[in-house]
Amino acid sequence: MSASAKTVKEFIARAKSYIQRNDYLRTLKALCQALELLHGSQIFGRERFEVNVLLDEALRDLSGMKQIKRVFPQGIQYQKGQEKTLWRTLKRMHDKLEAALEKVRMEQIRAQKMGLDEMLIKAQEFLAKKEPLEARKLFRKASEMFPDEKNLPVDIGNRLMMAGLFLEALEYFKRGQEVDTTDPRPYQFSILCYEAVGELDKAEEVVKETVRRFGGNESLYLRMGKLATQKRSWSEAYDSLAQVLQFNPTNQEALKLLKQVGPRIFGAGFDPTQTIPEKAPKGAGGQSSSAPARAPSAPIKLDL
Repeated sequence: MSASAKTVKEFIARAKSYIQRNDYLRTLKALCQALELLHGSQIFGRERFEVNVLLDEALRDLSGMKQIKRVFPQGIQYQKGQEKTLWRTLKRMHDKLEAALEKVRMEQIRAQKMGLDEMLIKAQEFLAKKEPLEARKLFRKASEMFPDEKNLPVDIGNRLMMAGLFLEALEYFKRGQEVDTTDPRPYQFSILCYEAVGELDKAEEVVKETVRRFGGNESLYLRMGKLATQKRSWSEAYDSLAQVLQFNPTNQEALKLLKQVGPRIFGAGFDPTQTIPEKAPKGAGGQSSSAPARAPSAPIKLDL
């Protein structure tokens, strides 16, 4: 058996399988592929006879499909040498069907989007009326109904965060991290939520994870420096703030914080506007307590 005859038979076999599953589009595509190969091929003798028998069977099965009967009530006929004509007919049907299915799909997507928008608007109204439980029910329903909406967890989390429901928002930001590992937003918003509830250790963990995943920048190192300063982890605070100045030597927030942090490590003569070490000496100015850090009851002045 020549390779082309074998391939044609495989496409016809696929078409017959798709007919059994009532899959019009794939049936037509497979038959078009078979006819395209058959047209002008060097398949003769017994192989050609076998291919023609299989093609006749597939076309009879195709003609028996409900939607095809409406278009071809007498069935689809095939004559040897008319492969290109038949290919054009089936290809035209395939393209029209594909366009119709795409139109239906887009209409379904639009309807789903409208349904999702209505749910989010209603949930937002509940938040505005100080009815967080009802809002959370709708948010939960929306996330379950639209699991493929990649931006939805972050959207819901942001709405909850803006309403002051920080712990509830964290659940959605965590899901957002899982759904799209390339999106830094759920990490950034998680930091804000942990800070808002005083979970400084967890906020710092997320900052460090963000740096590992997306790389450090001026804003992230400044955030890390602020958190370490609040925790009185002077060495960590210094290292992070020094990194900020590597990105931007004139960052005023970092310079102000270093005026508080630097003297605790290098002494009273420390001046952040001069050339400073890139890192604190090992073992210098570390936090003495190993207990999980929360926002101090009497926080130091950040002077921001």
